[in-house]
Amino acid sequence: MEEYRFLKSIGFLVAVLSLFILGTASPKNAIAQQDYFWVGVDRAGINSHQLSRPWCPEGTYLVAFDLESKRNYAPHDSPVVGQAMCRPDPSRSYRWGSTTRVGVETAGINSHQAGPPWCPQGTFLVAFDQDGPRHYRDTDSPVIGQAMCAAPANPAGRWGTCFWVEVQNSHQPGPPWCPEGTFLVAFDLDGGPDPYDYPVVGRAMCCSLP
Repeated sequence: MEEYRFLKSIGFLVAVLSLFILGTASPKNAIAQQDYFWVGVDRAGINSHQLSRPWCPEGTYLVAFDLESKRNYAPHDSPVVGQAMCRPDPSRSYRWGSTTRVGVETAGINSHQAGPPWCPQGTFLVAFDQDGPRHYRDTDSPVIGQAMCAAPANPAGRWGTCFWVEVQNSHQPGPPWCPEGTFLVAFDLDGGPDPYDYPVVGRAMCCSLP
């Protein structure tokens, strides 16, 4: 599986370079050749404890992410988001209509429960902000302070269907959590024994376009 992902990544880079060399390409054309792709967060020097900008390129949305232990951080601030998996919407519209920031723990929503969606109707996650509150146990922190959600270029203002899926291992860059045509709108964190590796993602909420 690791070899497959490596080869797929190399193929993606070759496709981008080839298209640019031929003078017929844009990054959007390259994205269109892939169902999903990984982008660096902490691995790219982006602090997942700050909500500065979207992680996903415009026109794409989160479908999974990879948590990584940081032993040089305080245990309340580990794990961090190492990389994120993004996927274009089925219409292949490479623009967003708008982006908005919404409160999660900062708005009193418990990110350790499978509650309501964090994103407004018709929008999907493109980034989020981890907070390390010290009144939590270090095995339950960090939590999700805020989320950034984006709407498609031609927003319908609503979702099609939404449902929860079980996440097997949020510490590995595996397959997408959300099935084809659906994207993340919330997730449920679960605590555990190791303060640097926990919390992990237990479940993810995925929604489709209408």
